[in-house]
Formats: sequence, structure tokens, C-alpha cells
Amino acid sequence: MTKQNSSKLYFAVFVCGAVVMIFELLASRILGPYLGTSFYTWTSIIGVIMASLSAGYAVGGKLADRKANLESLSSIILWSALSLCLTVLIQPTVLNLIGAAKWGIEIRSVLAATLLFALPSFCLAMITPYSVKIQLSGLKHSASTVGSLYALSTLGSIFGTFLAGFLLIPYFGSGLLVNILIIVLLVISLIVALHKNLLLKIFLAIAILILIYINATKVAAMTKTDPLSIDTKYNTVWLYNFRDYATGKTALGLFLDPYDTQSAMYLDDPLKLVFGYTKFYRLAEYFAPGFQKALMIGGCAYSFPKYFLANYAKALIDVVEIDPGMTEIAKKYFHLKLDNRLGIYHEDGRTYLNETTNKYDVIYGDAFNSSSAVPFQLTTQEAAEKMKSILNDNGVAVLNLIGAFEGPKADFTKAEYTTFKKVFDHVHLYTVHSKVSKFSLQNIILVAVKGQDQLSDSADSTTYDQELQGMLKQIVPDSTLSKLEDPAMLLTDDFAPVEYYKYKSLQN
Repeated sequence: MTKQNSSKLYFAVFVCGAVVMIFELLASRILGPYLGTSFYTWTSIIGVIMASLSAGYAVGGKLADRKANLESLSSIILWSALSLCLTVLIQPTVLNLIGAAKWGIEIRSVLAATLLFALPSFCLAMITPYSVKIQLSGLKHSASTVGSLYALSTLGSIFGTFLAGFLLIPYFGSGLLVNILIIVLLVISLIVALHKNLLLKIFLAIAILILIYINATKVAAMTKTDPLSIDTKYNTVWLYNFRDYATGKTALGLFLDPYDTQSAMYLDDPLKLVFGYTKFYRLAEYFAPGFQKALMIGGCAYSFPKYFLANYAKALIDVVEIDPGMTEIAKKYFHLKLDNRLGIYHEDGRTYLNETTNKYDVIYGDAFNSSSAVPFQLTTQEAAEKMKSILNDNGVAVLNLIGAFEGPKADFTKAEYTTFKKVFDHVHLYTVHSKVSKFSLQNIILVAVKGQDQLSDSADSTTYDQELQGMLKQIVPDSTLSKLEDPAMLLTDDFAPVEYYKYKSLQN
């Protein structure tokens, strides 16, 4: 093989290695809005892609033994581009059908990953064994040749991982980036063997570009009533208008996965709270009267921080939101305005708890990942101890959870109540909706008190407004709490199967 052709080969192996990893990272963004991004989804993505790569290596090796040259390698790369294009075309139909199915999340995520990602991964995997066969000049150097090409492919994958995570996905978005990958593969295919089957390759390239254009035109033609998709460093965020049945008002909603709307704002009253559970953060007024400084873990669209700034004129609030893109969305679409009483920290809530030297009177908790599960690192005994350590005396943590009180859906509630009861002096639970069955998933407000307990001291609640008095009456009775505490379910950094509990609750 000439030096020029060898350079083409190595370049193709490196770039295609990068494409494999970029595609794998994009897979979670593609499935996320329909199936969530829990570890079940990630397990399916990794498992299906690894299985497809293994099959591609095996089949590619056998085919390469029959005939391997630059022309055949160029065709495989072209077929990889076509398979990616097929993924783009069938993606909406596949995900809408599977997302609406009533099967378990593990079945749906494996099926979706197989239909969308198996064929492109299989085709991309065949590139390396073909390249090895082409490059082998003799048995004497076969081992070093194989090692060099696989090392180069792995370096490409590493490069693609960092490039996608730090630059491409945040700035291009998943839809555009898949189309970019298709074009890159087309270009590589032509570079590897430009002159062989040129007319066919040009025809296929034009056909693919037309399909990409049609897809891009469809996206650009979305109406104002269609969901608006925004890619950030951490999430694919969807915004849409909806009518709130409780008030009849039009609201702007934000969701990250198909299970629920994570945040909302009335279009005609941006400071009013839409969701009932956010109003229960007012319990801090009773348990920590006169509070001066608060911390909120989980900003999302900053619905409650906006309310806080408008209603507690003398108090300060710090918000820990892991995703800077979410803060920008809150500024652009949800009327968030910077204020000298508002501190914003873009980092994981647990790392903030570990490192901060700030002290607070109140901690609000509203951090969730896929499937309405609280990130496990915020649920453990160690996390509760960190919260207690940064609270001032007689401070309170008011945390939003989703769980049940009895039955198979109550595991997370039991585990979290048990964990915080071990750390804090007093722990209370409140139901947001009194008419919801105790066996059903619902918003539960956990109130953890450090030091003196207003409730135990029978502090007068009649001085508060009717709304807050009504919330205080929603307390879960001791007879129910006694059934929840279970030392065997204590959550720790070493063992916190939070998503498993959530998965079980969704199956019943």
C-alpha cells in the first residue's frame, strides 16, 4: 500500500472511531425525551451498542478475509452513513410508539436502542477489521499492525468523547449533530476511494443530503404550539404551552423526560406558583420563622426562587443548579432576573454541600433526575448530615419527594424517612394532595428540623394565612410514620438503590 493510501486509512480509522463514541453519547439525548435517562436507559444503550459492535467486528472480519480493499472500505463507511440516516428518519415514529407502550422501561429502552442504534453500530464496527486486513503486509508485522489500528481507533473514540461532551452536544444539539456525523462519514467515504463507483457514491450522497435537508426543514417549520427543544450540556430540554386545568390559565411548561413536567410558569403571572408542591415550601415560614438565608438545591426554571425573592423581601437565597444552560433558559423564557439577593452556583448539589462554608436557616430540596427520582447522592445519610451541618440552630430542610405511604410503591418514602430520621432531631411528612390514595405515587414534603421543633412546642399556627394553615393540616399522622421507619432501608453513599425503588414503583 502506498504511503498516501496508508494515510487515508489511518485517518478514516481515527475519524470513524470518534464517530462511534459521539453517536453513543448522542443516543441518550435521542431516547431521553421519550424514555428518560435513568440507568435503565443507559444500560440498554451501552448493552445494545456493545453487542452490535461485537457482531460488526466478527462479521466484518469474515467479510474482510474474502475481499478487503479501499473500495470495499469506502462502501462500508457509506453504508454507515446510510444507516445513520435511517435512524434519523425512523426516530420520531419509533420513539412515539415505544414511548406510549405500556411495557416496562427495560423492555422499551432495549427495543428502542436496538431499532435505532444497532445497525449504525454494526456498520461502524466493520470499519476496523477491514482496515486491519487492508493494512496487513505480512505475518511478520501483523500484531503491531492490528495493535496500531485498534489503538488509533480507540484514540479517535477518546477524542470523540471529549469533543462531543465538551463542545459538540452543548453547542450543536443532538438533531444537528447526527446530521453532521452523516456528512462526515460521506466525506470520509469519498476520501478513502474517490474514483471507484463514483457515480453511485455521488448519487447516494445527494440522496442522503436531500433527506437531511427534508428533516432540517421539518424542524425549522415547527409551529409555536409545538414543543421547543433546547440542548444544554446536561439535558435536552423541551418547552411547551399548556392549559392549567386547575385555573384555566395558559402556562409555559418545561420537561426533561416523558414522565412529568418539571417546571411551569403562568404566562400572565410569572411570579405565581403553578404546582401545588412548590407552595408547600412555605412550611419554612412556620418551622423557621424569621429566616434570613435559604439554599435551594435544584433550580430548574427557578419558579420558587422567583417567588422567594418577591415574597421574602429581607431574605437571601442561594440556588445550586448543576446545568448552566437551565439558568439561561430560565432567564430567556421564565422571566428570571438577576438580583443581589440571589446567588447562583452551577455545580452538583452534593458537591456544594460537601464544600460550602455558608450557613443557612432553610434548605429547600427540588433536585430530580430521570423518572422523578432524586439523585441518589442527595438521599443518603451522609448527604443528610451535610445538610444538617450547614443549617443554623433551629434550621429546617424542606424537601420534595415522590413516593407512596403504603404498598410496593412506598419503598423510597420508607428509605428516605428512615435516613433523615437517623440524622435530624425531628422529621415530619406532609401530603400535597389529601385525596390521593396512600398506595399511589404523589408529592410528599419531608420537613427535617435541626434543634427546636415548632410543631412539638405547639407553636400557634392561627397567626398564619389560610393557605399555610391548610398546608399544616396535611401532616402525616404518627400512626402512618411508625410504619415507615425501617432501619434495614437506611440509605448510604455505599448503598442507595434509589432508581431501583423508583423503577419498582412504576411497575405496579
